[in-house]
Amino acid sequence: MIVRARVRRRFHRYVRRSLGRYLSASVLIGTALLGRPASAWDPSTTHVAMTQRAVLQSQLHVRWMDQSGLTRGVFSAIRLHPDDLDPQLRRMLTVALRRVHEASGAAPLGGPGACPGASAPPSTQARCVDGDVWELDALGWLKLGVALETAPRTRLLHHFASATDPAAATWADPELPAAVLRAKARRAEGALARAANRSAFSGGATSAVGWLSDAEDPWAPPATVDHLRQASLAPDARTRDRELALGLLGLGALLHVVQDQSVPAHARGDLTAFFAPLSPTRGDRGLPLQEYARALYGRVTLPGTLSLSPRDTQRSAPLAPTLHQHLLGYGEYQGLTRFAATNFWSESSLPAPKALDTSLSATDAAAALIGEGAGLAEAELDGAELSPWPAPQGYLRSGTGRGLAAFDTDEEGRIRLFLDRRVYRDQAAHLIPAGIEASASVLDLLFPAFPDTTVDFEAGIIDIDLREGLHAPVLTVLVEDETGLRTPLQRIALRAGERNHIVDAFQTPLPENRRLLLSLEGATAPEHGLSLATSFEPVPPAAAMTVPTAATAEPAAAPAESNVPGASSGAPGTLPSTTTDGVGTQGPSQGELIAPFPAKRTAAPKADAAGN
Repeated sequence: MIVRARVRRRFHRYVRRSLGRYLSASVLIGTALLGRPASAWDPSTTHVAMTQRAVLQSQLHVRWMDQSGLTRGVFSAIRLHPDDLDPQLRRMLTVALRRVHEASGAAPLGGPGACPGASAPPSTQARCVDGDVWELDALGWLKLGVALETAPRTRLLHHFASATDPAAATWADPELPAAVLRAKARRAEGALARAANRSAFSGGATSAVGWLSDAEDPWAPPATVDHLRQASLAPDARTRDRELALGLLGLGALLHVVQDQSVPAHARGDLTAFFAPLSPTRGDRGLPLQEYARALYGRVTLPGTLSLSPRDTQRSAPLAPTLHQHLLGYGEYQGLTRFAATNFWSESSLPAPKALDTSLSATDAAAALIGEGAGLAEAELDGAELSPWPAPQGYLRSGTGRGLAAFDTDEEGRIRLFLDRRVYRDQAAHLIPAGIEASASVLDLLFPAFPDTTVDFEAGIIDIDLREGLHAPVLTVLVEDETGLRTPLQRIALRAGERNHIVDAFQTPLPENRRLLLSLEGATAPEHGLSLATSFEPVPPAAAMTVPTAATAEPAAAPAESNVPGASSGAPGTLPSTTTDGVGTQGPSQGELIAPFPAKRTAAPKADAAGN
C-alpha cells in the first residue's frame, strides 16, 4: 500500500509539471478566473453596508411614514407570492436567493418548501410564512436586489463606463485578451454568452449609462419605476405588495450599479484590473481594492464623511434630477463616475514605467512620469511630485499631499507606479462615502416628498403646491375600503410651477371605512427624467368622519383607464365622471377644476349637472 501511494503521488506531480510546461500563461489565467465575477465592492459585505448606510442617510423612511399615516416604513414586512411572478423573474430571484449571505439581512422568510406541513415539529416551522409566500422588510428587499445584480454574472458587464467618454452608451477594454473574455462569458451563460459564442467578443458591452435606459432588462430603471408607480395605483393590496417588492429589487440592482461607479476600475472601463494577482498563489486574482475594503471594513465599519458642526449636512433635494446626472454631473455636483475616473487611478490605467533623470526636480520628475493622457483632473496633477526624490521608492503625491500612487524601481532601472495599501485606504476613504451619498440621493429621487397639500374634507377641495417638484404632474384621487381595495375617482392634469386649487375632487362626506388617497405622477426632469409616482394619505379631522350611507351597500366596478385630457399641452383636465362605490358621481367643470390658489379661502361654486 505504501508503494502504491508513492507511485500515485509521483504520477500527480508529473501531471502537474507537464501541465505547467505545456499550457500557456494566458490559458491558465483565463481558467483560474472563470469562477470569479468582475465585482467591484464585495456584494455580501461592502455593498450591503453601503446600501444600509444610504437608506439611513436618505429621507426614505421618514417620507414613507409621513405619507402613509405612520403605517409603512423601511422595516415594514412586504410579502411576495412566487406564483405571481413570470418564470423568468422567478428563476432570477431563486438564483439570487442562493447567493445571499444569511447575515446580510437579505434572506426572506418563507418561500417554496418553507412550510413542511401541519404534522411537522414546531421547530421546522420557524421560516414558514403562509404557504410558499416570501416575506421580507423593505430594507431586506433592497439588499436582495444588490445580490440579484450578480446573477447571472454577465450582468456585471453593464457596470462599467467608457474610459474615453463617460457618457457613451457602450464601453470596451482592449487590454484584456478576447479569448479570456469569451471563455468567461461562456461559463457565465446568458444572452451575452450566446452572443459571444456566435461571434468574436471584443471585450465590451452596454455601459452603466446605457443600462439606465434599457427597456428590455426586467431590473433596469424603466421597469423599476413602473413597478414603483403600480405600487401606489394597483387596486388590491396583494398586487401593490408585489409591485413594491419588485420595485425595491430593481432599486437594489440600481444601487449596485451606482455604487460600482465609485470604483475607479468601473469608472475607467478597466476590466483588466479585476485580473490583478492578489497573492503569490497561482489563480488568486481579482480586484485588490475590493478585497482590501472587504477585509478592512467588513459589513459594519465603513468610512464616512466628516461632520463639521454646526454645519447642516442634511440635503434638502437630490444631487441631480436624473439618474444620468448622478453619474455624469449636474451643476456643482461632479457626478460619481466622473469623480472616480478623474481623481483616482485603477490598477491597469497607471502610466507606463519610465527611466527618469535623477537630476530632475521632484515636480519635474512627476510630470515626466505621468506624461500625457493620464486621465486625472488638472487639480490632481497640478503641483504633483515624487516624494522622496531622488529615491528608489516612495509616493507620487498630488499638490495637496494626497498619495496618488506608490512608486519603485524595476529591474531595468525604470520608475514604476503601482497602488499599495496606503493608496487603497485613501481611495476607499473618499470613494465609499461618495458612493453612499449618491445612493442616498437616488433613493430620495425615486421616492420624492409629496408636495405641501391641504385637504378640506367638508368641501371636497384639495390645495396642492407645485411651485417646485415634478414636471407634467397628474393627480389621481382614490378611495380605499377596509379590504384594501383602491378605486380611482378621477385623474387630473395639474399645472406645474404654481399652486393648484381643485374643487369637487371627491364626494363629501366620505363614507365610513373609506380612506382618501392621493397619488401624484410626473417626471423629475424634461430630458432623461424619471416618470415617478408618490402617494399621500391625508388624515381627516374627527368631525369629518360620518356614518355609512345607503350608497355603500353595493360596490361598483372601478372605472376603466383613460387618457388625461390636456396632459400633453399642460392644460388642466379630468377624466369623465363615474359612479364608484357611493363616492362622487359628478366631476367639476374645467374652469372650477384648477383655479388660481386664492389669497383668502372662499367657497367655490359647484358645477351644474352638465359639468359646465
